[in-house]
Amino acid sequence: MVDQWLRNASNHFGELESSFIRGRNRGKEEGRAEGLEKGLEEGILQKSLDVAQKLLARGLDIEDVLEITGLTSEQLTRSSQEHQF
Repeated sequence: MVDQWLRNASNHFGELESSFIRGRNRGKEEGRAEGLEKGLEEGILQKSLDVAQKLLARGLDIEDVLEITGLTSEQLTRSSQEHQF
């Protein structure tokens, strides 16, 4: 009877450990995917801001720059204030 109880307890702890490992791995994978997505979005935004800076330096109208880059006026204004361009 004690042997059976010990086997059951051992099996239960093994299942808990497996569940924990699967959950931890899934969390890591989701975290990596979210980080990659956020990094790509930030990279695209930064590239658009770089292009906007070059277009403005060449004298293009701000409305044209917004249309070409797809930026919002708020994004461009915030970037201009941060980088003074």
